[in-house]
Amino acid sequence: MRKMYQTVRKAAFILLLGFIPFILLGQNDKGSSYTPKQAPYWYIGAQGGLSQFHGDIVKYKFVPDKDNWNFGFGGLFGRQFTPFLGLRGTLAYGNYSGQEDRASHSYLPYYNQKVEGSYIDYSLQFTFDLDRLILGLNPDRKLGVYAVAGIGNTQYRVRKYDIPTGTLLGTRGVDTEQGGGDGKGFGNRDLVGMIPAGLGVNYSVSEKVDVVLESVLRFTDSEGMDIQSGGAAEIKKDFYSMTTLGLVYKFGGDDLSKMQKDFGKVKFETIPQVLETKGDSIEVTIRGTFPPNYFLKNAAMCFQPVLKYANGEHKLKCMSIRGENVKGDGPVISYKNGGTFTYKYTIPYSPEMNVSELQVSPVAYMPKGPASCNDCGKSGKSLVLGERKLADGVIFTCKRIAGNAETQVAPHGYVRDITITREAKIYFPKNLYSVNFKFGLNKEKASQDAWAALYDHIKAGYKIKDITINGWASPEGEETFNDNLSGNRAEAAKKTILADFDKMRKDKKKPVAVPEITINTKGNGPDWNGFMKLVEASDLKEKGTVLNIVNNADPKKKEQEIRNMILIYPQIEQKLLPPLRRSEIVVTAFEPSKTDEEILNLATSNPEKLTEKELLYAATLTEDLKTQEKIYRSATQLFPNNWKAFNNLGVIQIKLGNINDAAGNIEKANNIAPDQGEVVNNLGAVALAKGDMAKAKQMFEKAKKLGVNENYNLGVLMIPEGKYADALNAMKGKKCDYNLALAQMLSGNNGEAAKTLDCAEKNAQTFYLTAVLGARTGNTSLMLENLGKAIKADSKMKQWAKNDREFIKYFDNAEFKKLVD
Repeated sequence: MRKMYQTVRKAAFILLLGFIPFILLGQNDKGSSYTPKQAPYWYIGAQGGLSQFHGDIVKYKFVPDKDNWNFGFGGLFGRQFTPFLGLRGTLAYGNYSGQEDRASHSYLPYYNQKVEGSYIDYSLQFTFDLDRLILGLNPDRKLGVYAVAGIGNTQYRVRKYDIPTGTLLGTRGVDTEQGGGDGKGFGNRDLVGMIPAGLGVNYSVSEKVDVVLESVLRFTDSEGMDIQSGGAAEIKKDFYSMTTLGLVYKFGGDDLSKMQKDFGKVKFETIPQVLETKGDSIEVTIRGTFPPNYFLKNAAMCFQPVLKYANGEHKLKCMSIRGENVKGDGPVISYKNGGTFTYKYTIPYSPEMNVSELQVSPVAYMPKGPASCNDCGKSGKSLVLGERKLADGVIFTCKRIAGNAETQVAPHGYVRDITITREAKIYFPKNLYSVNFKFGLNKEKASQDAWAALYDHIKAGYKIKDITINGWASPEGEETFNDNLSGNRAEAAKKTILADFDKMRKDKKKPVAVPEITINTKGNGPDWNGFMKLVEASDLKEKGTVLNIVNNADPKKKEQEIRNMILIYPQIEQKLLPPLRRSEIVVTAFEPSKTDEEILNLATSNPEKLTEKELLYAATLTEDLKTQEKIYRSATQLFPNNWKAFNNLGVIQIKLGNINDAAGNIEKANNIAPDQGEVVNNLGAVALAKGDMAKAKQMFEKAKKLGVNENYNLGVLMIPEGKYADALNAMKGKKCDYNLALAQMLSGNNGEAAKTLDCAEKNAQTFYLTAVLGARTGNTSLMLENLGKAIKADSKMKQWAKNDREFIKYFDNAEFKKLVD
């Protein structure tokens, strides 16, 4: 027996080394989330075929001898534990024979001898399904290959004859013959150890029945099966083989394999068929339909879609689906009638998902308790039903906004018709309106200087807007008298001015061409307000009393009250009333200004000759962006503390696409004058151009609080958030704009989107969106024409389109492939 055990160990070691590569290869589940499993089952079978003996007394030691074929048959009973491994018990009966009568081998001691015998063997054998190890589990595969190896016993009886004479030379395991019958097997057969090993092929006739063809070698630890020891050196121990054809019947499984086999009958509908982002989410709905007689009453299913992409995957939530007899989570499906389920989930969007597939590999299992995704496949038998593609992904057109926010140019502040004034006064004696420049306050230097400067702008040739004269009287006189008196004083002043104009025209040394000028006169009556201010500003000791009397007196008696106070306080007449008896003359002229042509010319040639406002204004006189940039740059150099110059320079650089330069200049503007609405808006525009949506939104909302109209800019940011209706409402009034068209298309209004794109600025992005619109509406010619224009305008559009799921139905279109390849 010791030799037998050594033989067993050697055989087992050889088998292990042989099967390791297959086992490793067979573990590859081709990306499935679960290791493929098959429900264990029992099987029973019967076999019959040919038996061949290999010992000393045979013509050919290893090659079958056509003259020594014998019949054998047997049965088997086993258990398949996994798709790859099973264990079976076998029982076989067969005859064997052998002879050596070749003349060329007459030198052998057993020349002209033959043996005839029979055997009964039984063994335990491991089965290894090689096709499943190498190719993977496939319920639809009809043909399989397997290997067997094990350990058992053989009980044999044999007779040995001399061929020429027919003389019986010896026996083993035969109780009726001399020298035999002392074996320990049935009927005194000889009992020896045996190791079976072989290969087989099985063909699945039906779900339950296989036809098997196998050939198994039985290696014994004996030299007695031909009653010949020490024979051929190449055969130390006798062995025999059985090559049989048989039938195997499978039973006792749980039919999960049937669910796997019929998985193709389960229907899935995914909405939308091509996944699409809405804001930062991807909403998906899956409707599943199970046919009748499919979902086992005691089974459960884990349904967990997976969005797979180049560098990873995103597992969606797991749904548990139950048979009628299973408790736990999820919808229940009838075995007899079948049923449906609806699955909804929102996937957080990531750009790496743009090229992806939504797949599912449901797992059916027999739960030992309530069904739950947490226990999927861990409790009870389980089986991966198969992999199914549910949808392509992902359309992300809502993210393709144009980053051209509305910018804000700070106002230049330049006003062409600036008015300047000169003022003078003429003072009059009490109750009189004749002009006398030698009277009273008229003689003071301040009055004389003001009068002398009154005509400066007229003499300089400025354009005069008008002259206004207001006449006043002191309040101590009677009201009606004062009204007339103040009017006469205004008219007296007007006559004086007209006389002066006439003198200037006739001056022989420096004549002045005084144009016709409108002179407006008005008599204002008594100057009560002026009187009260003079009293308040005076050093009159009793001014409080005076003010109180004036404020509280009857309006009809105010003049008398003042006359009474003059008697008490002479200072009123001496100092307070004379300045009130006057005419006030105001000459208003327009300050001379440069023409627009002069301003623009100086801005580009000699900007230092312009004021800040003129230079900023100059940039508005041209539509050439490069010229505008030059002018604003000069403004920043000449007036480095002017925030408007830096802000406006940044705006032009945004339009020119120099985003980094624009960012620097707008930031300088913000440092000079923080929280200016225009600057904050433009900081948002820079952020949007750089793709920083969060910062752009923050800046636009802040600018809105500072008074800037941010409807359009905030509306643009609503598009990638999936708020299409709100975006359209915010952009109300906008025309012929890319972002408007994008919002219209995404909200389902393809007709309005087409109109908007038709009049929008023609660039690569507009052409591309028009191509997308063509794909969405099934207008192939529109799609191809505009995609070609987009690629011609910007070559990177080729790569965009190649992977864009908006065009997925055209991926096999020859003209489309020609454009993007």
